[in-house]
Amino acid sequence: MSLLDDIRSQRHERWLLEWADNLAYCNNCVKEYRESEIVVIEDEKSCPHCKLPENKTYYYCPESGSNECGCH
Repeated sequence: MSLLDDIRSQRHERWLLEWADNLAYCNNCVKEYRESEIVVIEDEKSCPHCKLPENKTYYYCPESGSNECGCH
């Protein structure tokens, strides 16, 4: 396997992990977080960094994996 193939494979693995864990961007504090990092404050899902109620943009569509998603 060439170096370029290794880099492509690593990028694809990273994409799969980020998609599977719903990597998102917090519109309040401009930091990234994964679904597994969400904190619950008074029965409301919140950003783990700023602790404000979720106001996020997904990087990848949870259904298709596309980075252009209009469903959220």
